[in-house]
Amino acid sequence: MDEIVQAAMKKWPDVPAVFHWLSLDGRGRWRLKGEVVSNPTMIAFLNRNYDHDGNGRWFVQNGPQRVFVSLEAAPWIVHIEDALLVTQTGKTVQPRKFLIDEDGHLYADTASGLAKIDDRELSRLSDSIFETAPDRLALRFSGYQWPIETVSRRDLPRVFGFDPDPCTEAPEA
Repeated sequence: MDEIVQAAMKKWPDVPAVFHWLSLDGRGRWRLKGEVVSNPTMIAFLNRNYDHDGNGRWFVQNGPQRVFVSLEAAPWIVHIEDALLVTQTGKTVQPRKFLIDEDGHLYADTASGLAKIDDRELSRLSDSIFETAPDRLALRFSGYQWPIETVSRRDLPRVFGFDPDPCTEAPEA
């Protein structure tokens, strides 16, 4: 988190949070009031100050104010770079397992939380997904063979402990 943000938090500790202004779409794009953020400086700021609280609510700390993020798919959206999963913030994450939902969206369970694979990456991975048994899939990725588990998209927030649409203040957990 930026030092200037930390200083502002100490100086003004009781600034009310903001809800429903900022979102993260399924391709890892920040959206402010529904419009894609395209300014590179603003994107870099959002990426550096993205975090979560003990209630699974993700936010950007904007000076003394928390701006909670509505998540279209998951807290992290990943792209593939040199056989690595890289989040929308530029952080490299290591998969623990892969999952697929009823709509064919692919996810990685990582130590940093749930990451949705950007759908534009699926064509690159399609040759690496194969059937191991009837109704069983696996993925060859980064030198390993990973089983792919099926999951219901509506269960992801509960199973992975994130709030996709924070809408009110909640006590810290």
